[in-house]
Amino acid sequence: MWNRYGKPLKYYPDTETLDELSKLPKGLQLNVELMHHKTKEIKHILIAHCCMVYKGQPLIGKIWGESRKIVEDLPFGKHLILSELYHDRFWELFQEADGKTVEGIILKDPTGRLVISTSPIPDVSWMLKIRKPRSGVYLY
Repeated sequence: MWNRYGKPLKYYPDTETLDELSKLPKGLQLNVELMHHKTKEIKHILIAHCCMVYKGQPLIGKIWGESRKIVEDLPFGKHLILSELYHDRFWELFQEADGKTVEGIILKDPTGRLVISTSPIPDVSWMLKIRKPRSGVYLY
């Protein structure tokens, strides 16, 4: 596992998490969010958003919605969780975000094309992150 800057993460999955990850198909690379370091209450949780490599083939340039369909068919469990998608109620969902476990919302165009981003601010025109930190609102 590595972070958005291409540096290895200092995270060691527990046995249950490793067991769930071992059930994933070979030749797969997921875009996941590691919840382990965000709060003291949540440990060993990986939230899967989309797939970047499938059956050994990079999906860069493919449509995000197609990548998401691949992910939706994977085996999930207690530690590897599929991220939720919403099609409405965005302002209400943003208001419910606590700024800790749920930092905000990400709006995506399902027809947007996957790119590799090594920037803390996504460099894609089809995605908008709206975070709710402890004070204020930040748009990326």
